[in-house]
Amino acid sequence: MSPVPVTGQQFGAYRLDDILGRGGMGVVYRAEHLHLSRTVALKVLAPELSRDADFRGRFLRESRMAAALDHPSVVTVYDAGEVDGSLYLAMRLVPGEDLAAVLRRKGTLGFDEALALLGQVGDALDAAHVAGLVHRDVKPGNILVEGNRAFLTDFGLTKPTQADMTAMTATGVFLGTPDYAAPEQISGSRLDGRADVYALGGVLHECLTGSRPFPRNAQVAVLYAQLHEPPPRPSELRPELPPALDGVIGCALAKAPSQRYATCAELLGAARSALEERPTAPRHVVVEAPPTAATAAIPATPPPAAAPPAAPPPATPPPAAPDYRRVKRGRSRAPLIAGAIAALFVVAAVALFALGGGDDSSEPPSSTRPARVTGDPIPVGKRPFGVAVTGGRLWVANNSSGTLSRMALDGSGRKDGRVGKQPFGLATTDDAVWVVRTASDSVLRVDTQRGQSTTAGVGDAPFFAAADGDSVYVSSDDGTVTVVDAASGKARGEPIQAGGSLRGIAAENGTVWVADRANDVVKRIRDGKVDKTIPVGDNPVEVAIGGGAVWVANKGSDSVSRVDPDTGEVATTKVGGEPFGVAYGEGHVWVTSGADDKVWRLDPGTGRRSGRVVKLPGQPTGVTVADGSVWVTANDAGTVTRIDPGSS
Repeated sequence: MSPVPVTGQQFGAYRLDDILGRGGMGVVYRAEHLHLSRTVALKVLAPELSRDADFRGRFLRESRMAAALDHPSVVTVYDAGEVDGSLYLAMRLVPGEDLAAVLRRKGTLGFDEALALLGQVGDALDAAHVAGLVHRDVKPGNILVEGNRAFLTDFGLTKPTQADMTAMTATGVFLGTPDYAAPEQISGSRLDGRADVYALGGVLHECLTGSRPFPRNAQVAVLYAQLHEPPPRPSELRPELPPALDGVIGCALAKAPSQRYATCAELLGAARSALEERPTAPRHVVVEAPPTAATAAIPATPPPAAAPPAAPPPATPPPAAPDYRRVKRGRSRAPLIAGAIAALFVVAAVALFALGGGDDSSEPPSSTRPARVTGDPIPVGKRPFGVAVTGGRLWVANNSSGTLSRMALDGSGRKDGRVGKQPFGLATTDDAVWVVRTASDSVLRVDTQRGQSTTAGVGDAPFFAAADGDSVYVSSDDGTVTVVDAASGKARGEPIQAGGSLRGIAAENGTVWVADRANDVVKRIRDGKVDKTIPVGDNPVEVAIGGGAVWVANKGSDSVSRVDPDTGEVATTKVGGEPFGVAYGEGHVWVTSGADDKVWRLDPGTGRRSGRVVKLPGQPTGVTVADGSVWVTANDAGTVTRIDPGSS
């Protein structure tokens, strides 16, 4: 392995003229291609990176992808390769200076200048995300400024979103700059374009205030602040900035990706509106307690439970989906009386607020067009529950048929495969669909490309699963949560003893939320143990995360609870009869109520109903949001229906 080359020498086809800069990744030279007589910026990577075989393969792959990214605000990549074992990247030499130098010279930028420059950068990032690239290191030093033009550089060191490519963190090298790194990047969780939205929000904050989001004296302190401390308020550093900008930066720098702006264009549009003091559509931001490196994957061995649940008698089969059947409304039931009494204590304990009525006779004010059914219901198997979209296909678990339906999004080409008795909930990872099988106490991993399957044993009578990073979490009626490795499909360590009778489950950045129907609570799991228990409504059956909150469908009390993940504060919205499914997406919360055949759209900021409910005959149950649509299974009808979510 050759040492880092020096100026004046020939490096492959290039002559190294001057050093333009140095950094942790390597040295950048002004160089001339000897055959083409073209002056370039040549980045020669540090020897420790070049020696890593995984890094080398990934670097060369991504350089080709970056070279194919044709955008006016992306620095052109001319060439990439290695010379005598040293990796290099040849790029267009942009005259001018980087944004870091501009900020050192000016201190701050004017509103218009900041938005004009970062608007170009944001457009380049959004284009990269569409192409499947995540930059991972958006910072002032990687933004080159030439007059009123801005160029984003170092795309050869980005992270691809395709599941079959090696993650850079596998080498043990932290790629990114702590001052702008998103929490999920620090903790090693799965990344998407929202990590770049986070970084761009940090750059915007610095352009307008002259300060990095979390200025600290040590790198470890910066990393801690990114994970644990609330976003800064720009108006406190620069009083002439409008307070509305505080909310914009707070949303961009939210700890959970689901609470951020979905695109850079959305972030910069909100910033422009705030700086021009124009009203924008309300967006609720709650900065949840962040993940840590330890919570990226729940430890394999949780602390022992005080008293493990007793095993059921051998002659008694596991419960077969006890939560979904219609019940005759108004029938006298002792459990409901007890539930009503318990609900009174819940009201006293957590100040439960009713934010919306279940009557849909009048439509509340809304700036969005109403949701509506698109096309005809798609026939599937008997008693469908779980529904998911991945790999451009629709997947449905048919409980009574014991099958998994796979089809195109328009319902064509349907194929049903046997997956065992009582398949219930579904979850998806990059290359697999996970089928929870209640009767066999197991979860089945189905490879969406090869069709191969792997089975993992879980707790007694499982119903739901949630995927997060490299883990899949399965909740069971016996009070356990089993952690399954997403790659192998095998259980990881001993089950987490959460207690109660568990139903719906959701996970994000290593934090797990699970509904306990026996105790009418939702539980938060971190570091392999329950660290928070929050009373909700009667018979909570399903959980979702999004829009700055945790959402719980309470089947027994005809309501949905909105839980602040930080404070545990609970607000409740009355919806239709026996709500079952809940999901977040397309800017709203979606709830199915099977007793009155309705699908509800809720505003995530207020919890109130947004627009008219959608009538969907056949007992709507499972719900997911994907590919710009809401997908709902109808348990009685044996169908899945596509709903246009409406728009702003």
